[in-house]
Amino acid sequence: MKKSELKELYQMKFPDYPDIVTIKQLREMLGVSRALAYRLISDGEIQVV
Repeated sequence: MKKSELKELYQMKFPDYPDIVTIKQLREMLGVSRALAYRLISDGEIQVV
């Protein structure tokens, strides 16, 4: 999938969230626990800046 397609999909799926989100927002978006959110980041499944 192209980067532009991913961006469009993100905007359709999460229109109320900015491109860079907090852990709290990430948890809301995915419906996961705090521990799992940090594990996804630690495992490289979610990029951080």
